Amino acid sequence: MNAPRATLTKQTIWIGGATAFTALSEFIFVPIFTKLFGSETYGVWVTYITIVQLITPITLLGLNGAFIRFTAGVEDKEEIRENFYSAFVIIFAFSLVVSILLSLISSHLPPRLFGKESGAHELIKVGSFLIFSWALQLLVLSYYRAFLRMRKYALLIMAQTSLEILAVLFLALHGYKLITIVSSFIAIRFAIFILCYTGIVKEIGIKAPDFSNIKPYLYYGLPLIVSSALVWIVKLSDRLIIKYFLDFSAVGIYSAAYNIASIVTLYSVTLQGGLAPTLATLWNQNKIEKAREKLSLSLKYFLLFAIPSCFGLLALSKEILRVFTRPEFIEKGYLIIPIVGFAITCYGIYFLSANVLGLVKKTYLITIILGVGALINVVLNFLLIPRINILGAAIATLIAFIFMAFVMVLTAHKYLEFGLNPNFIVKSILASGIMAFIISQLYVSNLSTLIFAVLVGVVVYGILIFLLRGITKEEIMNLKSSFLK
Repeated sequence: MNAPRATLTKQTIWIGGATAFTALSEFIFVPIFTKLFGSETYGVWVTYITIVQLITPITLLGLNGAFIRFTAGVEDKEEIRENFYSAFVIIFAFSLVVSILLSLISSHLPPRLFGKESGAHELIKVGSFLIFSWALQLLVLSYYRAFLRMRKYALLIMAQTSLEILAVLFLALHGYKLITIVSSFIAIRFAIFILCYTGIVKEIGIKAPDFSNIKPYLYYGLPLIVSSALVWIVKLSDRLIIKYFLDFSAVGIYSAAYNIASIVTLYSVTLQGGLAPTLATLWNQNKIEKAREKLSLSLKYFLLFAIPSCFGLLALSKEILRVFTRPEFIEKGYLIIPIVGFAITCYGIYFLSANVLGLVKKTYLITIILGVGALINVVLNFLLIPRINILGAAIATLIAFIFMAFVMVLTAHKYLEFGLNPNFIVKSILASGIMAFIISQLYVSNLSTLIFAVLVGVVVYGILIFLLRGITKEEIMNLKSSFLK
């Protein structure tokens, strides 16, 4: 039993680390783009990548998820070949056709969303093939996930993200335009695909599929597209609505502030990497009480880091924007950061609590909650953005995420009663408030003084949360063994 536990721990650490590193890259891109390009060009980039993030999951048709579901644990190479190449041929053809069509119609896209003055149409014409390269890459990476090769999977993800960060930094510093940067992204993802595909061919060879299994694949995979689209609407559609009513500069300012606040996401995605398989294992072994403890503990640790992060963002939002962006971002963006930070904390509660519905096979309820949250977000964006500018988008996000967290917790409690520990939350808020007041009095003018303020905040919050007995030394020391074993 010890070996499987160790293996599970290592796997979840690898996938959690890779997911966290990818989320962190969104934060890293902010100073690179905003400092070197400005708000308008950054807005063009965000609008483009938002469209790509919507279309790419659709071109997968859910077949990457179906491949993992139906191939995990299979040892027969003939079956593996059939499963892989059935999905591969369809995704290859469909994503290529979608990329070509988007490239051909790029000049006819609505000017209100893709204004000609900033070259967005040209960017989409070339950049549409990022959809093709990304879809292929996601499929071959699914092969490694299906056979639990999480170390290789994580290293490939981190290699891709690192190369993209370096490419953006190098090309931007040397004066290249967005089209060149996007082309480098396409090349990097094709390179990852070729590297993975070559390894897969060495293992299973090449086979012309007969598509005998495609019906159950599509039956399983197509509903996943709905969930992907709803997540996109909830988390990204506000960028396009801002562009519809305002301009690329507003999109850039809002997105920079949003991505800075998204640092809070790191905690939930890292915890989820270990929590999901651990809960599934405990549930399948009928260790319900233990599963309840694990979920309650993970929520406590999430809030332990998320709450002070939100207060820190509130205290230092102007200083963060001053250090990482240009002056044009500060006036309209500083209020966005704390609002979105608190919104993402609510989303983290929703995200972690949703594990319960997966355990009891009530995933359709996740889709319903997501759908209502998406509707609330879109309606409020259309109502608020014309009235209060990009602040309206942040408020809409906060309201939608509060709703989703509240309803998800209530729904999940019907199947598994877990604790949110309100006593701890009060103590954390009190410690965070004092910490935020102290660091707000510090003078922050550059990166080094910002780092110093953050370190002061960490120390002050850590001392206060211990003095208030919000968390014990034993809980910190046993964090790894608490929910990864």
